[in-house]
Amino acid sequence: HIVPMIYTGLQKAPVKLDFKRVGVKNFSVVYEELAKKGKAPGKLYFTDLNGTFTGFTNIVSRPDQYIVLDADGKLMGKGAFTATWKLPVDSLNDRFLLNARLDSFDLTALNELLIPLSSAEVQSGRVRGMTFSTEASSKGATVEMLFLYNDLRAALLKEKEGELADKKFLTSLVNRILKHDNPDKTRKGFNKPRHSNVSIIRDPYHSTFNYLWQILRPPLIESVGVSKKKQDAAKGVMTFFTKVKDFFRGKKAASEKPVPEEDKKDALLLEFEPVNN
Repeated sequence: HIVPMIYTGLQKAPVKLDFKRVGVKNFSVVYEELAKKGKAPGKLYFTDLNGTFTGFTNIVSRPDQYIVLDADGKLMGKGAFTATWKLPVDSLNDRFLLNARLDSFDLTALNELLIPLSSAEVQSGRVRGMTFSTEASSKGATVEMLFLYNDLRAALLKEKEGELADKKFLTSLVNRILKHDNPDKTRKGFNKPRHSNVSIIRDPYHSTFNYLWQILRPPLIESVGVSKKKQDAAKGVMTFFTKVKDFFRGKKAASEKPVPEEDKKDALLLEFEPVNN
């Protein structure tokens, strides 16, 4: 079923609410996602959240009326961030805005999310600052991001005898593709920082928090070296594989051997080339 945006519950509440300010203190949000055939969920969480809602109401009194949430907290319990989220009061206004800033952050903290969902891990990397802004609706979003970091290294993993092991050959290819720094280091110093500006279409069968991850993921990946165009191409190839598999399901000759999903992903990875920005 299509999942409505989280603020539509307030818009459609049977009781009229109108508060000038509402404070939130020491709040936590945990988002968990289980990969297909996964055993443990990946976790993205925010802790030590404090914030203030201004104009917390479902009574429409003017055009383009928004509830404004100003908040601060910690990403994965470590990275300090601030955010301003504007939520529409009128159900006819299908538009929200979000601006956020993340200060210094150890990227290996994201492994709680990455390892269960993608069998990949961040081996090293540190954020020196990240800012992003998005204008979004229930159908899609545009997002601008500046993601400054140093010494990014990653590894692809496989399960071997019940434990995760490094796919050394593919890991070496991944680290050739990745941009290890933003801005890039040169012999003369540094290039200009890379900015990401992308548009996405929402997958409406997931929650608002999943949608925020859908918004963040493409510019993050583009910032570290894989353009949005190649991300879309990768999606298209995997969709093609799925359709072919579904079409021939139960009709394969006995001599045919299906290609393991892991091999498909590995083959797809080899299609990526470094992006020279």
